[in-house]
Amino acid sequence: MDSAKILNIQDERSVIEALADDFQGRLSELVPDLTILRLQSGSDLPSSRTQVDFLADVTFGGRVNTLVVEVKSSDRPENALLAAHQLKMIAKEYPDSYSIFVAPYIGARARDILMEQGIGFLDLVGNAFLRFGGIYVDKTSTAKRPPTQHSRTRIFSRKSSRITRVLLADKDRLWRLRELAGEAKVSLGLTQRVVKRLTEDAYLEKTPDKKMRLRAPGPLLDAWREEYKGHKDSQAGFHISPSAGPESIMRRIAETCHSTNLDCTFTMFAAAGLVAPFVRSDEVHVYVQGDRTTLSDALDAREVEFGGNLFLLQAYDEGVFYGRRSQNSLTVVSDLQVYLDLYGYAKRGREQAEYLREHRIKF
Repeated sequence: MDSAKILNIQDERSVIEALADDFQGRLSELVPDLTILRLQSGSDLPSSRTQVDFLADVTFGGRVNTLVVEVKSSDRPENALLAAHQLKMIAKEYPDSYSIFVAPYIGARARDILMEQGIGFLDLVGNAFLRFGGIYVDKTSTAKRPPTQHSRTRIFSRKSSRITRVLLADKDRLWRLRELAGEAKVSLGLTQRVVKRLTEDAYLEKTPDKKMRLRAPGPLLDAWREEYKGHKDSQAGFHISPSAGPESIMRRIAETCHSTNLDCTFTMFAAAGLVAPFVRSDEVHVYVQGDRTTLSDALDAREVEFGGNLFLLQAYDEGVFYGRRSQNSLTVVSDLQVYLDLYGYAKRGREQAEYLREHRIKF
């Protein structure tokens, strides 16, 4: 069946049946020299054997392997993780077997989980990973997730990211739903939706006593980092006469903010230089809550399009200031926020960000 037709099927059982029918052709396309000797549906197997969607006995280069295949209509990472555990148990019953997960589309998080668990996979848009019996296939498609599978809560949007931030800031803590909502300063309803998505994506796990905790803080931070836009469209660049160095400028800014009743918090190289210096930079980035013109005028700073050494930022959300603290009598954002702000910055920002992550964040 055509891939587009399968992607448009709404009934879950029908999707699974169509994917199972499609599997043989796709496997042959990926490994032309592979021969499928026998294909068995799980329903045709003896009841004494653990049920699977289907088995495929294949031969390649004179070697015979049994493929244990689980087919799902959704690639939700939670489903991928559960399927991986199930496939591992089933594979023990079949000598020389290899487990494969099949879905219409398999996103990056699900792919990472399956590869970590040693499970192969393939989908309809070209993502595939197979490693068994002398076969090695590793393909990543640039195709986007089909629209029919894309209507889930966004965990890195403005308010949703407050919940992500709180969880990452205390990655080992056990949370109850109301505690998490209160700490993040968001509604209980939004917290429920974000927690549901984080659980589906296998970033969060529930405990028997109905609490929750992060199970994958590193991958969650990676995913947030890739989607983070932050201050990129809300900064103004200025040139201020240099003095003894960036910290001297920072102290002058802090004094000016205090005298003008502005709330100023340092980030990027300015903050990293105080907590984990690695890349030297003369640039100073500061979040300003209030009228930025008041600060620039008081500093006698000249606005410039290029070549500035002072950048006044506007926070996209108050969550930016969660976990800020005093360092050397200067107020800086949390290490997480410094990392997010730096990572996509062209002027060696990624180097400084990764150094900060290795030495301060540590996951």
